[in-house]
Amino acid sequence: MKKLVLASAVALALPIMAHADVTISGNVNVGFDSLKYTNNSNATTKSSSNPLGSNVGTTTTTGVDDFGSQIVFKGDEDLGNGLKTIWKVSNGFNANGAATPGSGSGVFADRETFVGLSSETLGSIHMGKLNDTLVLTESTDNLYGPRRDFGYGGGLNVNTPLYEEGGQPLGGFGGLNGDGRVKNSVRYDSPTWSGFSFNADYNASESVSSNHMSGDQYGIHVNYNNAATNLFVGGAYKIGLNTAQNSSGTKNSSTSRIEGGYNGENLTCAVTFNHDSLYADSTGTNFVSVAGLTANTAAHLTGNSWGTYVAYQFGAWKPQFEYSSRPNSTVDGHTIASSAHEASFELDYSLSKRTTVIAGYAEIVESAGLQTLQGDSSSTNKLSYVALLHSF
Repeated sequence: MKKLVLASAVALALPIMAHADVTISGNVNVGFDSLKYTNNSNATTKSSSNPLGSNVGTTTTTGVDDFGSQIVFKGDEDLGNGLKTIWKVSNGFNANGAATPGSGSGVFADRETFVGLSSETLGSIHMGKLNDTLVLTESTDNLYGPRRDFGYGGGLNVNTPLYEEGGQPLGGFGGLNGDGRVKNSVRYDSPTWSGFSFNADYNASESVSSNHMSGDQYGIHVNYNNAATNLFVGGAYKIGLNTAQNSSGTKNSSTSRIEGGYNGENLTCAVTFNHDSLYADSTGTNFVSVAGLTANTAAHLTGNSWGTYVAYQFGAWKPQFEYSSRPNSTVDGHTIASSAHEASFELDYSLSKRTTVIAGYAEIVESAGLQTLQGDSSSTNKLSYVALLHSF
């Protein structure tokens, strides 16, 4: 009798399931890596002359780490007249079993997650935790890398371009919460008109400082793809309102970015240029303290950075090379010797359509000025890795 009841329930559920448009996808990506880094950020001894920590030497760690595993649920519902409800729930997890402050924190839907409406002629709108407009201009950031089991001391994003937040020493530029998935967001994606498209987003900070709404961000991204030549060009601008306040009033931080390149059947190459104008950013504040400049609660940090990427697919092999550089930055009009450059190489080999072996090497090299500024005992952070990726 129980078998008959179960069979009847399944039969009744089949028509409902047939109308459900749900896709489950993702990947499991785990590898072995070795990282040599300057351990300044983990220092326990700090002073007014070096608030970033004492010179504690370099550390080499090896281990098995997750390289960005995730599972994604998404779907849509046809509402008629070319209108659909769209939704997506993405959750990162550490396949090596170790919790981290990021995707291993136990928070469900910690990656891009949204619900929205999509129109064939009007575009789409998304609400939730969204990839922001700066993420849409990362054509030079395509390499895999380990998600180490412990913060700075286990990663530093050595093979991440220097224009990205957290992608360099001193915590990185990017005082704007960009280049990632941003909470409390709404984003509009336009249709494509003769190769042109644009995106606009709003990120609500829901906080108040000195009786002003503080930290709300607005961004816009414009892109053009030429199908005949495989050339593309894009640009993004993101502004954070009232990120700082001083005697002259509130200050708005911003990031501007342009990029372009070629994306053919086998060859891909791209160049990205980034400009940051940040007020009261933690990096700028640290620069002021370490360099002995006059303290300014709304220290203005400006800096440029750029990156390039080349990849070529031949058969099952895909070599990739990425290089980025950051010249000296400026804080309150003072030039700070904070330049660095980063280079990464990765070789992917496809065992099948879903399984890939990955091997790579990357390093960040600090200038002598940055090494002195941070009190580092070494100017180079190095990473080597090999991993196995399976998509489903």
